[in-house]
Amino acid sequence: MAEVGKRTSDKEKLNNVIIELFGWKPLTLKQLSQIVQRNEKYLLENFVAPLREAGKINYTIPDMPNHPEQAYKADFF
Repeated sequence: MAEVGKRTSDKEKLNNVIIELFGWKPLTLKQLSQIVQRNEKYLLENFVAPLREAGKINYTIPDMPNHPEQAYKADFF
């Protein structure tokens, strides 16, 4: 987690940071982009959508994926 502010091209490392952040508390895409200092569209296409499709993160409002207050969470079992 200490490397959040540093630029990295290591996709696996950023995936792990994103999962940790969503496990800490639900975050919107905008909040995530501010924390990791990346563009929202880039995060959605390259990290958030693939992680959600893989079942590693979930919507906070699953019945309404396009809800304006949609956020993402990671449930650790």
